[in-house]
Amino acid sequence: MSHISHSSSVVQALDNIRGALENLNVAGTGIYFQQLANGPFEQVLVFNSDDQIFLNANANPPFFHSTGQGILTDLYGKALPGSKGLSSLPVDPSELDDATQWPPKQPEPFNAPPVNNEHTTRIGFAKNFISFGDGSSLGTVGASLAKILRLKNGGAQFWESSVQAVCESSGRYEGARGMLVFGGSAYFPVWPDSSADQIKLLSAGFPARLVRCFKLVLRPDQK
Repeated sequence: MSHISHSSSVVQALDNIRGALENLNVAGTGIYFQQLANGPFEQVLVFNSDDQIFLNANANPPFFHSTGQGILTDLYGKALPGSKGLSSLPVDPSELDDATQWPPKQPEPFNAPPVNNEHTTRIGFAKNFISFGDGSSLGTVGASLAKILRLKNGGAQFWESSVQAVCESSGRYEGARGMLVFGGSAYFPVWPDSSADQIKLLSAGFPARLVRCFKLVLRPDQK
């Protein structure tokens, strides 16, 4: 009996290793997480990127944009050679103060209305383009929400989250449809009190770290 149990444990361990490798070997990257998929056709990509973000305050309209110089990595920091991410988000700098305001406590129960959406309605619309360096790419567009939290050391934590739909694709994702959600953050050791100085700081450029999650269905699996 113990021999059978031991054999079963070995088989289970090998199955676990094989499953882990299957999530890492698509296109030679570690960004596929099929354990997060729902249904037989969905593919799930999760990855990170570090980039430099700038506020173009004098443009009409003003907008945040990434340089595309940051390379994509898996969640362990392994670079995806030749990859990059581009984004732009039109903003009204006068609404920066609203980013420091947080939503109110919601009325119970959480699984029924009403919903109080105060301080979540000044939403911008962004577009993103992800190139994987092998001719494959995904373009998306959708709504974004930013928040700023002042910190005890005089600095600030900046967050932007977005939910976007795929609008174009190429390479191994040609014709794919699906959704992107991402969360980006930046840390400012010093956060000025005046709006003018805040805009100046953001316009000078700042490093941001983003984690992106795509849920896709490829063209061959669509009707």
